[in-house]
Amino acid sequence: MMEQPALRMGRKQVIPISTPPPPAPPMPSAIPVASAMSWFTQATIILALIPFVGYLFTLSYEASYCGYFSIPYYLISLSPTMVLSTMLGTIVSFSPTLISISLIVILTTLFTMFAAKNRKRFFTVLFI
Repeated sequence: MMEQPALRMGRKQVIPISTPPPPAPPMPSAIPVASAMSWFTQATIILALIPFVGYLFTLSYEASYCGYFSIPYYLISLSPTMVLSTMLGTIVSFSPTLISISLIVILTTLFTMFAAKNRKRFFTVLFI
């Protein structure tokens, strides 16, 4: 085995010890446009906005009603009961439309899945 020259002469070999440089801090990325939209479509944000939208609808309804009968606007007062009843009336009036649209979408999807899966039987039954 061959020794290194520095050890043969009785001197210690100096090994330079250096720490690696610290990693660079991550670059701040630009906020994508989609993240702002996904923030507004979170369920918590939508649920928090429902009372404000209901209050706005109720206020516009009351202002229109008072304007039709020439009642001054400063006599309008809203209560939580009135806001909830207006929101419920809006939801109930649109619920048949929403239910029928969702049923059409679901049934169309199921029908196309069934037709794709049982194509031979489906066309045989269809043309008999």
